[in-house]
Amino acid sequence: MDIQMFFNTLDRLFSEKRPQEAEAFMRERLSQAEKESDAGAVVTICNELGGYYRAVSRYEEGVPLYQRALQIIADLHQEGTPAHGTTLINYATTCTMKRDFEKALQLYEEAAAIFSGPDYGPDFNLATLYNNMSFVCQDMGDFSRAEDYLLKALGILRQLTESDIEIATTYTNLANLYMAMGKVSEARDLLEKAIDIYLRETGGKDVHYAASVSALGDLCYLEGDYASASQQFEQALTLVERDYGTDNDSYRTIEKNLSLSRQQLEKKAHGESDKNE
Repeated sequence: MDIQMFFNTLDRLFSEKRPQEAEAFMRERLSQAEKESDAGAVVTICNELGGYYRAVSRYEEGVPLYQRALQIIADLHQEGTPAHGTTLINYATTCTMKRDFEKALQLYEEAAAIFSGPDYGPDFNLATLYNNMSFVCQDMGDFSRAEDYLLKALGILRQLTESDIEIATTYTNLANLYMAMGKVSEARDLLEKAIDIYLRETGGKDVHYAASVSALGDLCYLEGDYASASQQFEQALTLVERDYGTDNDSYRTIEKNLSLSRQQLEKKAHGESDKNE
């Protein structure tokens, strides 16, 4: 199978905002790769399709894809390869979203043993690993360790070329952590930098842009600026719908936050009216 052609078609479908067709395309190509016994293509497509299922909150459908990819890697004696480490990270990320933290940490540790080894230098995979390990630590309430991992990720990304988008994503992750730690001014600075990168590099078309906008809405809400929070959440909803539709956890969470912001605005308006009376 021509993997480059596969990615070209997949990129086109996503850029044209046709996610359902992209899913059907990946499933059809996976079936084809399995019939042709193209093990490398099967591993690649399992990872891509698993990532799609994670993005649209269909986590359970992604798990057997990652398990299939890892079994193929083991059968081919390709443990310790970049494909092995990347699959472990992708699988662990899905486990994190499922809140299966113990499994996620186990997979991350296996990936860390690969990418921090002497055969590998600092790269995107290691930065991704540190980002995702930070998520698990944050969910478990270990904010200090979570911050350490994100700062390690940033240190790696700043050594790499063409890493601006990944840096913006990590800024957003660190900003969310700082909000949880009460470091609001530091969070705002990071979100402003992230948004500037997304607008400068992609005109706001990158699928991670919505997360930064939504995070800025969270920050405005914390500051009591409910009007600005509502505006940010409205924009984030539009972006998530553009990229993934409305049937996913991200859309539902932002929709809930928008509702809360509007409720606070109404309370504030009524309070001011009562005082004027």
